[in-house]
Amino acid sequence: MTHSSTTEFWAQVQSTEHGSQFARAAASAGRNEIVHLVDKSNLAALSKPGVVYYPGPGLGEDAFARAGFGHGAWSLCGITHTI
Repeated sequence: MTHSSTTEFWAQVQSTEHGSQFARAAASAGRNEIVHLVDKSNLAALSKPGVVYYPGPGLGEDAFARAGFGHGAWSLCGITHTI
């Protein structure tokens, strides 16, 4: 592995097709790690990786979705900024 030592990837996706695209992109980049997909139907699975990285402002919707599982179920990490 060139830049990581992970044994698996976790991807939160809007649809299964997005997840399939991610898995294909990882494979075409030579990655063979297991890809776990999480969508709105299985959000509780996010407690396994323990953190969701969202590269932008607007974590409110994700925080609201997490609330049903407990605010400590997983961390939300992102980039916030002011324009």
